[in-house]
Amino acid sequence: MANPQLEDGYTRIANGLLEAIYSSDLNGTQFKIVLCVWRFTYGFQRKECKLSEAFISKAIDRHKKQVAPEIRKLISRGILKVVEDATFTTPRMLSFNKDFEEWVQRDGHPAELFTASEFTPSPASEFTPSPASEFTPSPASEFTPSPASEFTPQERKDLNKDLNKYLKKNTSCSEPDESAPSPSGILLPLNDKTFYNVPLENIKLWKDAYPAVDIEQDLKRMISWLESNPTQKKTRRGINKFINNWLARTQDSGGSKKASVTKNGIEEWINGRK
Repeated sequence: MANPQLEDGYTRIANGLLEAIYSSDLNGTQFKIVLCVWRFTYGFQRKECKLSEAFISKAIDRHKKQVAPEIRKLISRGILKVVEDATFTTPRMLSFNKDFEEWVQRDGHPAELFTASEFTPSPASEFTPSPASEFTPSPASEFTPSPASEFTPQERKDLNKDLNKYLKKNTSCSEPDESAPSPSGILLPLNDKTFYNVPLENIKLWKDAYPAVDIEQDLKRMISWLESNPTQKKTRRGINKFINNWLARTQDSGGSKKASVTKNGIEEWINGRK
């Protein structure tokens, strides 16, 4: 299974260049050629690279006879630049022209760019899908987004509802004004194979509520019991109820704090029995 990671390498592309490319009228082969040039220039933190037509055709899986004229078109339109001409032994050196104002569209006019800052989606009620066979995409320069004021009150309400759901799902802290609890390092296993790191504040509270119980020692006993009874592991929501019930039973049964096993301690215990 493919699993590419950024640490294995990545290509840094300015958003302005991405917007310029997807707004231009490149055909599929030209677009793949640009991506290939990006990969072997910006992908290696350099501005230019010697790239033969044969190499590019193999990289983008297109026949050399199809690639050669498209490279010439990209050069003539100012999208690619020839830094050094090819020789009998070395291919030409190419670079990508970042100054998109110099680019020329196929109709001979300068590129008209569509940027993210100009985008305002049209309301869903205005969208009527057409069969796939009737769909002909318009160039980015013909797209005129509808203003946000055209949303109906109900549509705005639905959008806010969806946004709130997204924020609730992707925000880790629902109470940003409250400081995060300090973990104790005592990890109770949960039923979802994660662990509950018992907060120090809770331990302090339990010590006051259950004075006869050795809280830290009983928490460790809970870990052992939960590991031995995996079907009884609790959810993150229910773990505190489990802890409180355990500690309450221990407190009611006399507690878990034992007197030190010394001669005086034994004598005190015997005298207490008498």
